[in-house]
Amino acid sequence: MKVPVIISLAVFGLSAPLGFARGQDRHGYDQKMRDGSSRPMTGSMSKGVCRGFVILENGYAVLSGISDQGGQSGETHVHDSSKETRSPDHMTDDKSGHDKSMAQMGKDHLMGLKHGDDMKVESSRLCVPVDEKAMTRWTAATLAPSLNVNVKSLRGYLAHNSRSNEGFEITISEDSKPIGDADVRVLARMPQHDKNMAGGHGPANDPDARGITAKGAGKGRYILNNVDFNMGGPWLFEVQVKRGSATSKAYFAANVGQE
Repeated sequence: MKVPVIISLAVFGLSAPLGFARGQDRHGYDQKMRDGSSRPMTGSMSKGVCRGFVILENGYAVLSGISDQGGQSGETHVHDSSKETRSPDHMTDDKSGHDKSMAQMGKDHLMGLKHGDDMKVESSRLCVPVDEKAMTRWTAATLAPSLNVNVKSLRGYLAHNSRSNEGFEITISEDSKPIGDADVRVLARMPQHDKNMAGGHGPANDPDARGITAKGAGKGRYILNNVDFNMGGPWLFEVQVKRGSATSKAYFAANVGQE
């Protein structure tokens, strides 16, 4: 039986946080572009507010600071997390990595938060940015020690209802050494569409967001060749890297457009 290990979302007060390569910020974005320019703050953190998805302590995610269409939400309310009621620890589901008991909590899986609010990220949570511009490459956000996960699209900008489904190449390394012996699954979902399903729905070929297996291609590369996006807007991707009995997680997010 697979028993994934949930990674504690703790922020370390280091100049180069654990889980990121030198030159990356704690949200997994390169601090400098290849041409030497700085990556703009829109789509990541602006005035301390996450522009993307915030990963909560229970493993679920809430859309913060942007609308369902990917633009800024226009919300003026900044959520004060100090007034929240924390949920206790729970057993972990061996398929999705989410809490089993959360399915029984209904709308409480967001821990009292609301999609679209401007959220300031505290130390026990992680901001996964959604860039306002269309992207074809991402550096996943993770706090797993020494883990680096880089992703690129196999077919250009992401689109829904595409004539050829989207795909990704995922490169995984640890301490700069390729990891070629892992079981890799990717959970793609729209957390903000959680009216009928806690955590949000997945793509057409994985509607329950149980995860799609990425196949090893050597030298730390894994290919996820078929993701059938049935809707445009912000999507969250959870990359599960399983080695033995331990599962590490990394996250990236993207705006999916129309072909």
